[in-house]
This record gives sequence, structure tokens and C-alpha cells, in this order.
Amino acid sequence: MITIDYLTHSAGHITKAEVDAYKDKLQDIKAKLHSHGPMLDWSDIDTTITPEQLADIKALAKKINSTHSILIVIGVGGSYLGAESIQKAFNKYFSDFNDRNVIFAGYNLSGEYLRSLIEYLGNKNFYINYISKSGTTLEPSLAFETMLNYAKQRYPKKYPQRVIITTNEKGSPLLDVAKKEGYHLLTMPENIGGRYSLLTPVGVLPLCVCGVNVDDMLRGARDWSQNIDLALEYAVARDILYHKGYKVDAFTIYEPKLSDLASWWQQLFGETQGKHKKGIFPICNVNTANLHSIGQYLQDGEDIIFETVLRIKHLDDFKLPNADISYADLNMIVLDQVATAHAMGNTPSIVINIDKIDEYNFGELVYFFFVAAAAGAYLLDVNPFDQPGVEKYKQLVKQKTKELFH
Repeated sequence: MITIDYLTHSAGHITKAEVDAYKDKLQDIKAKLHSHGPMLDWSDIDTTITPEQLADIKALAKKINSTHSILIVIGVGGSYLGAESIQKAFNKYFSDFNDRNVIFAGYNLSGEYLRSLIEYLGNKNFYINYISKSGTTLEPSLAFETMLNYAKQRYPKKYPQRVIITTNEKGSPLLDVAKKEGYHLLTMPENIGGRYSLLTPVGVLPLCVCGVNVDDMLRGARDWSQNIDLALEYAVARDILYHKGYKVDAFTIYEPKLSDLASWWQQLFGETQGKHKKGIFPICNVNTANLHSIGQYLQDGEDIIFETVLRIKHLDDFKLPNADISYADLNMIVLDQVATAHAMGNTPSIVINIDKIDEYNFGELVYFFFVAAAAGAYLLDVNPFDQPGVEKYKQLVKQKTKELFH
């Protein structure tokens, strides 16, 4: 169960009167989120993935794992960040890289990365999962062509059996490609954008291959979707602070393996809300390491930053030597005292509490952030589901490189 604590100072204090002023706006936002309007299919968990799709994905994941194959997931932004963040959250520290059965590619333009990936694969079996709505986004499309060429070398006659395409259920050029080439096809609802796709086949396949219990994760999201008031409260608190001059939100974690979850949060909020010269700038902050770097700024720098702090109440524990306390307990003491100190230094904290790192809690958390990000965009009067800034750079790159590709 998610709960929220607020640690603020006088200038950043969020009063009941301020929150009450949002009452009518929140009613309008609730109506929008429940309207099944454009790009809102994610708001109803039962539309994100059908029972038939889930059964198909589980069978496919079982096949991949039974053949001791690695799944190469190719995508950028929301097409990979969510699944990668959950995978790493459930990984053990210092596990051998050879034990990882899902590897992500197509989110950068590093030739060295792809060359090293191919070298690493060596004689290992692998499948390719290419995730894209259009098939034209530069980074994943090039990575797919590179890995597909390698698959043709490794499996000359059987490579189509090792390619999985995840794309829109309607109007995607990749639909025709998958059908023509005989690739395994997974579709996602047309009314869900990439950054809201974690609970669709986009995220569910890699999570199943990783061994994540997706049923529990979907159940957590579905349960949380029945009461979105706390997520709306979080969106309102951020909006109030924004209008008081707090233009930066540092998503702060105290468990290092959740750093990719912070990156997923950063992408979700940045791409959803940062438009028309509006929006809170999201950054990732990993403590306690950063207490000795940007922690100085958070304590004594300009009063433009607040923190969203994620507290995990129960973690795998290890008792401190010569003390009646565990590392996890000490970590939480530090979290509380840092948030208190920062509030005294005019950096407010919104502390989000979850019980533990498991699938159900993470399903709740994912849906909580989905709602909060969209609601925050509505409060800013921007469209939560487009990305005009992203499209601009794509256009310029395409113009500059159009004669280089054939």
C-alpha cells in the first residue's frame, strides 16, 4: 500500500486551503482519465493486455528460457526503460552477467556497444524482440537491422523463428513486415503511448523472460486503479511547489539497484509534462552516494529543487557489526534525517512509502506514477501524450542524414 509523507518548510508548505482549491480541476481530470479518450487505454488495466496475449507471451517466454536463449530487447524510451528498471530491481547485486537472460539494445548509437554485444553472444542462442510503433525511429531501427543481419548469419534458414515484433495493433508498417517474414507478432493497443506501455506486451514479454510474476504486477496495478486519489494528491503537491518556484524535482532513492527505476520515472515525467516552456525538470538522485555531491546543493543551493523520495519499508537485511541495528534500518534513519535537514534548508520532500520490492507493490507504483504524470500535465494545460520536442530533433536528424541511408 502506497502512502505519502510531506516534509516542507514555511515557504514550501502545502496548505489544506491550497489543495482544496484544486477540487474542481481534479474532478475534471478524473473524468478525463476514465473517459477512454485518445491515448488513455492504459488507465484500464483490462485493456492493456488480453488474457490470450498474456498466455501467448508466457508460452513464448517459456520457449525462450527452455532453449537457454537470451532475449535481445530493442527499443528506446518507454519501449525499454520500464522493463529494464523492473528487471534490475529484482536482480541480485553482483550476479554474473552471464546469468542475465534479457539484454537491452537500440537505445543509443554506440557502435562499440553493438559490436561488444555480438561478441558477447558468441555461440549463445538468442531471440530478438524489436519494439516500435512505426519502425522508423533511428536508434532501434538501426540496432534491429544490425542484429537481424547477425541472426541471419547464425540461423540462416530459421532466423524468422527467433524474431519477435511488438508494434501497434493497427496501422503499423511493422505489422506487414512481421506477417510477410513470418516473425512472431505481439500487438499493443493503439491508444497507449510508449512511456505508458510497461503493462502491455511491450513490457510483459521481457519481464516474463526475466522470471517476474507479471500476474501479481498486473493485479497491483489493477487494485490501485480503483482509487487514484493519492496519485492525484501527489500531482497537486508537485503543482503547488512548481508555482512557488520549485522548478526541479529530484527523484531520490536509497537502494542503488533502483537507479533505473529513477530513470524510468524521469522519462515518464519529463516527456509527459515538459512542453510549451512549462514543466518541472526531473532528475535522478541516488543516495547516500550523492549526499557527498549534489546533496550540498540540495541543502544550501538555490531554492528551486524539491525531492520525491522513495522509501522501501522492508529490504533484505544485514546487521551492522557491534550494533543493535541493521543496514536497512540505518538507511531509513539517514533518509528521514536527510529529508528533515533538506526541509530546513528550503528543499521540501515528498516521501512515497511502499512496503517492499515485489511485483504487487511495483504494479501499484507504476500505475500511481502513470496517473500522477498525466494529471500533472493536465494541471499544466499540456497534452500528456505527445512529444513535439522529440519529433523536432528526429526531423532535423532525418534531413541531415537522408542521403546516407539506402
